[in-house]
Amino acid sequence: MVVIIKKREQNLLLLIVTLFWFAQYVYIPYQTPYLATINVSASFIGIIVGSYCISQLVLRLPVGILADLRPNHRLFISLGTLCAGVASLFRIFFQDGTGFLLGNVFSGFASATWISFMVYYLSLHDNQMQNAATSKIIMANNISMLIGFITSSLLYNHIGMANICLLSVLSGFSGFVI
Repeated sequence: MVVIIKKREQNLLLLIVTLFWFAQYVYIPYQTPYLATINVSASFIGIIVGSYCISQLVLRLPVGILADLRPNHRLFISLGTLCAGVASLFRIFFQDGTGFLLGNVFSGFASATWISFMVYYLSLHDNQMQNAATSKIIMANNISMLIGFITSSLLYNHIGMANICLLSVLSGFSGFVI
């Protein structure tokens, strides 16, 4: 019975990982062209793109330390998926450089929680399965990014950036609910 529950939790977490990274990456292929189309300056686009990296850089260590001090990785996973969805709400409600800047800061915070996904998923496996578990979660991560890129590539011209961002919101919030 415990094995079945653990396997179910492993599979749910892989689904959450997939939803999380889809939410984080579905808008990426068209972010820069979209911002250029709405006349955001090249230097501000650079700041917007860089804000994701900077916020992640600044927050990753404190988030990791907090997650270790209070070992409730499920809380950080929930916060991460929620922030991934909220990030694209900014992009929808403020369809300009400022909305994308705020969205990328929230996306950076969301990505800073990634270590909790890894630590928690690995904790659901015994020591002999750590390598296989690492491979599975990284595979879920990469496949979901690929699905996000393919989705936006196929749909951007048909549904536009606001609806691509809506897919991100729905994915992030679905991961949070699960």
